[in-house]
Amino acid sequence: MSKITERHLQRHNLKFRAVSTATLDRCEIYKKSCSTNFFTLEMASSGKFKPKTKELKKLTGDHDIKDCPHELNHKFIHQKIQNALEDKELVKVYSDKGERILIVPDRMPGKNIAGIWPKTEFRRLTNQAHVVTLKDRMALIEEAEQKKIQTQIESTQRKEQLFKSFVRQEAVRGSPLDTAESEAKMKNEGLLRRSYEMMIEEDQRVKEANRLILARKCHFVRNAQLAEKELIKKELLDEDHRLDLMMEQFRQQGYASEKLKIEEEEKNKQKTLEGVRRQLKEIEINKIVAAEKLEEESRIMLKLRQALQKAQIEEEEEKRQVQLKMRKDYAKSFEEVQMYKKKREEEQRIADMRISEFLRQKQEREEAREKEMAEQKHKKEIELARMGEANKKEADKLVQLDELNALKAMEDKEREWREKELAEALKEKQKREDLIQAREKQMDDIRRIKACNLAKEEDYFLKNNKIQKEQFEKDQKEKAAKQEDAHKFSRELLLQINEKEKQKIKEFADKFEEGRAQRLEAEMKERQVEEYLKNKIQKLRECNLPEAYIQDIQNQLKMK
Repeated sequence: MSKITERHLQRHNLKFRAVSTATLDRCEIYKKSCSTNFFTLEMASSGKFKPKTKELKKLTGDHDIKDCPHELNHKFIHQKIQNALEDKELVKVYSDKGERILIVPDRMPGKNIAGIWPKTEFRRLTNQAHVVTLKDRMALIEEAEQKKIQTQIESTQRKEQLFKSFVRQEAVRGSPLDTAESEAKMKNEGLLRRSYEMMIEEDQRVKEANRLILARKCHFVRNAQLAEKELIKKELLDEDHRLDLMMEQFRQQGYASEKLKIEEEEKNKQKTLEGVRRQLKEIEINKIVAAEKLEEESRIMLKLRQALQKAQIEEEEEKRQVQLKMRKDYAKSFEEVQMYKKKREEEQRIADMRISEFLRQKQEREEAREKEMAEQKHKKEIELARMGEANKKEADKLVQLDELNALKAMEDKEREWREKELAEALKEKQKREDLIQAREKQMDDIRRIKACNLAKEEDYFLKNNKIQKEQFEKDQKEKAAKQEDAHKFSRELLLQINEKEKQKIKEFADKFEEGRAQRLEAEMKERQVEEYLKNKIQKLRECNLPEAYIQDIQNQLKMK
């Protein structure tokens, strides 16, 4: 396949080169002609010899018509299509949605394609025509592996060079590096010390010591608080005594000032009494003047009241006259109303008489009509009685005919019933005979079925007996195999028990060794705890805790 593709590409390449060579020759000829024409025009226009020629661009395969105007099949060989509608037949279609432009499809779409490809298209086709074979893939994989190995070797070499060039730096005293290292060292030592203390704190004696120390501290603090409380109480008593003295002094000073204040108040009261007396005199004088003024005003008011009373009497007299006049008018109106009422009553009486007369006449007319209707009813009853007699005679005749027909029908029914009973009796007899025959046939079938069932049961019993024998033999074999497995299991179990016993003996020996190591470890831990407790006691002394408390703690912890 690859050979065919290569041969095809070679043939295509030769054709392309031939066409390209012909095209280049044409371009050279055109170039010379263009330069000659341009030179002639230049001389004719200016009259001077100016050999100015326009240099053509190098043909690369993708260029414009101006660079290469050659044609093939009446089409430019390097024409670039500007848009999709170029050189296409278009049709405008108008619809309710607006105007649309449609492209008319060409019946020969390949006639406008130029016969020369650009170099870019040729390169693309050449690259796509290359088929990667298995051998090429293997070569690529091997090349990638070699590159990877080479990269690893180079990386290793660089690491070795870096290690060789590495120089250990030692910190200079007082430098930042030395400070950082010392801080890190102190931090690590503090961390180790703290972890050691936390481990020691987990010991029971240390916990008990902490409890005792805390209790003694609390006792000491409580005693100190009690002493401080007594001191505060004493200071408070002294302060109360001092305050009492101060209060007594303040009381005496207040008494003296109060006495002076009372004397001043007495003087002020005397002055106030004199002022009040003056005011009372002035009030008495004002009262006398006011009384005289009131008396004068009362006389004036009396005169006014008398004038008002006189005016009221006159007004009442006028009102009385008006009332008398109104009463006369009311009496006259009442008489007119009574007369009108009597007139209405008379009219009502006349209307009632007319109504009663109309009702009497109406009743007389109704009585006459009822009498006439009664006579007509009597006549109708007589006629109905006559017609009833005739109908009765006719009905008697019909009844006699019906009785005769009924007797005849009854006889027919009895005859049909007797025939039906006889047919049913015959049918019942035939049915009993058929039933007896069917019963006998059924008994024969039952006997035959029982015989078949007995034969089947016998076959089943024999077959089942054979299966049971086979199953028994199989069970015996399985039982023997299980017994063999049990013996084998017991032997293996004994071996395991022996191994376990050996392992226990070894573990006991290991435990003995481990116990000795644990005792040594416990002694070492005991010494560490003793040392830790001594340090704690020393810290308590440094904290100025009384020696009595410290001695009590040591006695309870049984420290030497």
